[in-house]
Amino acid sequence: MTEPVAPPASATRDRALRALAHFALLAIALIATERWVTRSARFFELPGDVGALAVIFDLAICLPLVYWWVVVRRSNVHVATVVPVIALGVATAMLLLPDGHRDVARWARYALLPAELAVVWWGVRRVRAAMAASRATSGDDEASADPFVRLRQSIREVVPVRGIADVVAFECALLYYALFTVRSLPHIPPGARAFTTHRKSGVVALLLMGAVIAVVEAAVVHILVQRWSPALAWALTILSIYGVVWVVGFLQALRLRPIVLTPRALVVRAGMLSVVELPLDAIARIVPATFPYPDRGTPEYLQAMVSGDPQFLIELDRSIRAEGVYGRSRTVRLVGLAVDEPAEFRSALESRMAARS
Repeated sequence: MTEPVAPPASATRDRALRALAHFALLAIALIATERWVTRSARFFELPGDVGALAVIFDLAICLPLVYWWVVVRRSNVHVATVVPVIALGVATAMLLLPDGHRDVARWARYALLPAELAVVWWGVRRVRAAMAASRATSGDDEASADPFVRLRQSIREVVPVRGIADVVAFECALLYYALFTVRSLPHIPPGARAFTTHRKSGVVALLLMGAVIAVVEAAVVHILVQRWSPALAWALTILSIYGVVWVVGFLQALRLRPIVLTPRALVVRAGMLSVVELPLDAIARIVPATFPYPDRGTPEYLQAMVSGDPQFLIELDRSIRAEGVYGRSRTVRLVGLAVDEPAEFRSALESRMAARS
């Protein structure tokens, strides 16, 4: 008896995306209908909270049931994702309901809090388990041993839609680097050499200055806006605080994710902005970069730097796929980079290339 063949990952992902697209169309239609209902004269003629209860029932119960029927039942999306849909339904109801009819929705929102916390805990446990499994099988491969790469791979296993998973992974990685890596050291596999890119480039001072300016501006804006809208003032302040955390996380990523030369490949990274693993047998040559430098928008060119001009151009004999912000990928055949110790970097790379040839 032959074993059933599992569908490829791309087919599973496409099926999930189609199911989500169908659900999105149905959700938009339902929300549009509820918006029309909550603004009709008939809604205000209903006794008590009957109208509000009906809207909440449609958005917090019927809509999640549609999600389960269209998405969960027909794809590999986990049933626990129904809980965020319920929460979004309640939040949408609070936005649609007129003033004086939101108390029921507010109590429903509070009642959902334990379920939401349970889903968050489930997701964290799933990601941690996937990261532990990835760490156990990564060995000395620098690309897979990178904490950010492990985190992204783990979240992709939990979130079936790759685009959403990559956005979540990027934001989670920034928080991880900002809050939990103060005393961490870069992971350098045995036999590999690391080359920093942030010590002499001036990018650290530039970003820290921007963070200080953002803090001062946030305080001034908060004082001014609070006179008109305290809620908006706090929202803007929270966004500014997150911006500062973003800068700190990005700086830590620059420190902890240097360029790494292994016996098999050159792993080029620019903090959280880009990463590409160049096999040594794919590198045709490395040459000093001279003016005029390639434009960042040049096809199949990757400028793997936060700012400034490249010191070297690495030419490839075939196209290699590079990944950027939020998992966006493209092919490259020319890579521009700059390091703190250019002479040592070029000598080490050419030595490794010669040993591989």
